Amino acid sequence: MEVTPLASPVSVSPVDSVDFGVVEAYEKYQFEFIITNESSRTFTGLELVSSCGCTTISFERSPLMPDESRPLVVEFTVPEGVRRNSVVKLYCLEMASPLVVLSLSGETAGIVDFEFEPKSIRIASIPKMQSFDCKVRCRTDDLSLEYEAVKGSGINVEKLDRIEELTKDSGIFVVTQFFRVDVDAASFQQGARRDAFLGFIPHSDSRAHDIIEIPITFDDGPAYHFVYPSVVTIQEKAPIVFSIIMNDAFSDLSRVSSVWVNQRECSFLPKANALEIRLEHLEEAYPLKVRVALKDGLHFEQVVPVFNLSSFVH
Repeated sequence: MEVTPLASPVSVSPVDSVDFGVVEAYEKYQFEFIITNESSRTFTGLELVSSCGCTTISFERSPLMPDESRPLVVEFTVPEGVRRNSVVKLYCLEMASPLVVLSLSGETAGIVDFEFEPKSIRIASIPKMQSFDCKVRCRTDDLSLEYEAVKGSGINVEKLDRIEELTKDSGIFVVTQFFRVDVDAASFQQGARRDAFLGFIPHSDSRAHDIIEIPITFDDGPAYHFVYPSVVTIQEKAPIVFSIIMNDAFSDLSRVSSVWVNQRECSFLPKANALEIRLEHLEEAYPLKVRVALKDGLHFEQVVPVFNLSSFVH
């Protein structure tokens, strides 16, 4: 026997599902739902649950009286290069199931997804020069997309073939860019890593995207890589956050006495085997000289390159 589910005593207008379509990354989009109690009951203890941090909700949580209508306003944001789906549910004390279920979705134009190989590079002490093939692949509607390589000393990157394939989705291409990466093992030391980074910044005529970083490790022992990410990017009105990663030999954070960035002492937040550093937004792309001082007199330094993403947009 087929069972017909009971209708909710609360209605939603004008719709209960909104697709914002293609939106600008990180812009805030609002939509107002009208919630109406069509029953003779009063609903108390109203609670809203969202499946995604991309959604903020404005709604009066006082008891919803019979025949009362009330606005529920959502604010929806989508990060760069993804499709985001969000579900909002309204609960009350009188019912176990939600009174209302709302759906929100949207996506940003341009890059839809990234794939890159290899995920990391491991080098050995011999031979001195070692070569690796890398590729970055994405789905995009913008064929002006290019990749700018950013790298540390001892690393050379050569751009090779590029393949553009039209997909079944209208106007969407799969773009694959191949690279040859040459690494000089003499630039690496066992237990230490200096300027050991490799990354690619995707950019087009209209926008720049977050850097794709490929970690490089020394195969003869654990690399002491204490700043992550090893390349810092400047984005408009955004603070700079990076972590100091302590390897097994220096994982006792109680040994850390101070952290300095460009000769200024900074506060830090301990997290597991890492120290999180948060700086205000940088107006100019100048290198960060990070210095970690330990209580026993040891200290470690690393110069972190800084790139302004806006400089890659023509």
